[in-house]
Amino acid sequence: MANKSNWKGWEKELAEKFGVKRNTSRSSNFGKSESDSESHPVFSIEAKKRARLPVLMKKGLEQAEGYYPDKIPIVGFKELHQRGGIICIDLDYFYNMYCALFDSVSVEIAKKDPLKVDEYNIFLEKVNKQVLEIIKGE
Repeated sequence: MANKSNWKGWEKELAEKFGVKRNTSRSSNFGKSESDSESHPVFSIEAKKRARLPVLMKKGLEQAEGYYPDKIPIVGFKELHQRGGIICIDLDYFYNMYCALFDSVSVEIAKKDPLKVDEYNIFLEKVNKQVLEIIKGE
């Protein structure tokens, strides 16, 4: 039998990295469709853990990193006849970009007016909602 703490631990680690908690309300009812983590203001976080990731994914990242070592490697995937595609990026690179973007803006706002940080967070939620509406064509 597989050690369940492995995937639960990964769900918890990923959620906490982005400042939210792992959703524990699902308990052992796996027929219940719920997110792995609590709601994040910008991202919908879902964690997947496997014994082995596809070689294509790992080799693609290695190639991208090898071609331009001073840049952030990403790999794009697309199935035949699929609209759009999927981008793969190393978690640490993505997390650092995320922190740099949101923290720098929050720090600048906090320097000017500490009381406006909450307003900024509300603004980010509104922008995220608008972006999602545009993407979904609503």
